[in-house]
Amino acid sequence: MSQAIAKEVLKFAGQPVLLNELRGKFGFSEDGIYMREEYSSADMGGKRNSEIFTGATATLRGLCITRDGRMRLGSGGEGGAYFVFKKLEDGQMDAWIEEQKLPISGGTLPFMSAEEREVAYPYEKRPQ
Repeated sequence: MSQAIAKEVLKFAGQPVLLNELRGKFGFSEDGIYMREEYSSADMGGKRNSEIFTGATATLRGLCITRDGRMRLGSGGEGGAYFVFKKLEDGQMDAWIEEQKLPISGGTLPFMSAEEREVAYPYEKRPQ
């Protein structure tokens, strides 16, 4: 399995206001039909390493990836849910996160030390 970081942006009144970060790993079945995600830690709901997501898993079935690797489709099984993932260019996600004033590293947390804030929001120190 390979290491994975998933970022989830929550909106309020159409504006991105909170970023959750899930950390874990993912892998594919030998036949390539299934992809499994396993998360071991997460910054969620304003809490670092929230217990809510520890040990959470997701399995996507019927996985399709475009030849150029830019789009991935899968179904979550029951309920008819489909997931569409688009691959971004290098730096594109960080630029969007910075534009929204969200943390580049980790999730949105209400209380951080100065050192933690410097890592999470490195763009705050850059000259404009």
